[in-house]
Amino acid sequence: MVDITPAAGEAPHRVELPTCRIGYVNPLDIIDTCPYEFYRLAPDNAIASMISIGLSGFSGDAARQAVDSNLTRCLAQLAKRRVDFVVLGGLPMLYNLGPDYSAEFRERCRTEFGLRGGTSIDAVNAAFRALGAQRVVMTNKWDDQLNARVADSLASAGVNLVGTVAQAHTADQVKSSFEQGVDVALRLVERALRQHPDADCVFIAGGAWLVAPLVADIEREFGVAVVAGQQAKIWYSLNMVGNHVDRPAYGRLMTTPAQPSHLA
Repeated sequence: MVDITPAAGEAPHRVELPTCRIGYVNPLDIIDTCPYEFYRLAPDNAIASMISIGLSGFSGDAARQAVDSNLTRCLAQLAKRRVDFVVLGGLPMLYNLGPDYSAEFRERCRTEFGLRGGTSIDAVNAAFRALGAQRVVMTNKWDDQLNARVADSLASAGVNLVGTVAQAHTADQVKSSFEQGVDVALRLVERALRQHPDADCVFIAGGAWLVAPLVADIEREFGVAVVAGQQAKIWYSLNMVGNHVDRPAYGRLMTTPAQPSHLA
């Protein structure tokens, strides 16, 4: 809170300013779903500082080029903004960078920039632990090669992935309308749960779909928990700075405070 000096004859008043700043390094040049979801899920005292790493494609080479060319600049600028925590997003990019990259990123944030940090892979793994997910089915718009990397990563984190239902896409299809994204996401979730009725959690991977408004409805209709990539990233970063707030309209994860064992 800050005191605002009033004009002569007016009563003094106070204004609440942000006290928590989260930095997000997002993959693509256009960043829209992340801020849309952040300001619905975060408490009023939180503000997001977002910057793009300039990912140009979905291959491993494109992922490495984006990190090598632009990550230093992104982290340096967020350090100047004095963010409390920084998250490197872009699940396809991160899975393509390999199983050790999240630890490498956290260490680089700490040693080179004095920042606390984590990745979207750290976020989704923490979300599965917090929800106690035992049998996870995944839906996304990725190809078989990338999904094989995801399966390996989840297995190494102790996540029991019982199946994947995907609709592969081209880069241009990522920019489809929100309505198309919602339709595709719902159809894939329904197909996944028909094929794997014993699943207790659906992992809607990636951030290009705007799925936050769907999560609570999916959980009510199918009786499963939902972990969505963008939502998990925001939930994780807020919990890492002790700034969790319940948002029951957006599903179970947003009413689940993380414990230290979930975030480790």
